[in-house]
Amino acid sequence: MQKKQINTILLITVAIIWLVVIYKFVAPFFTTTTGIITAETLVTPSQIKIKKKDSFQLIIPDRDPFLDKTYQPIVKVKTGSKKSVKKNKIKTKSLKTWPKIQYVGFIKAAKNSNKLALVRFDGKLKRVRINQTYDNIKVLKIEDQQLLLSMENETKIFGLQQ
Repeated sequence: MQKKQINTILLITVAIIWLVVIYKFVAPFFTTTTGIITAETLVTPSQIKIKKKDSFQLIIPDRDPFLDKTYQPIVKVKTGSKKSVKKNKIKTKSLKTWPKIQYVGFIKAAKNSNKLALVRFDGKLKRVRINQTYDNIKVLKIEDQQLLLSMENETKIFGLQQ
């Protein structure tokens, strides 16, 4: 008898719990809201709480735990005067290095006596004539098998590339 009473009480509580769950789920579909929504309530944003960032000082240890070495802290020394001191700069002539030059060949027209040389300066193919300059390099002489160039009072001969 007592077992029967406990079973009925448990059955009734389970039924009540299920009825509450179903009511919570179904009730919003059948009820209407009577609240009036105005434009001000739609436009005004809610207050956002901004947390201040926490700042801290990083303490760097003097000893490296992996290498078991100790390091001295680096101290920067500020100078008292902020005036800039002009130092005497010695002007030196910067010797410009020669670019990679390849003499590809020449072209001679039947009507014109001037030769036109095909030269690669750092991989760029250019057409140059005698006494013409390209990137501070002057063409002095164009021959069948060689090319004479000068740059900053230095002269070099380049042979024909096969």
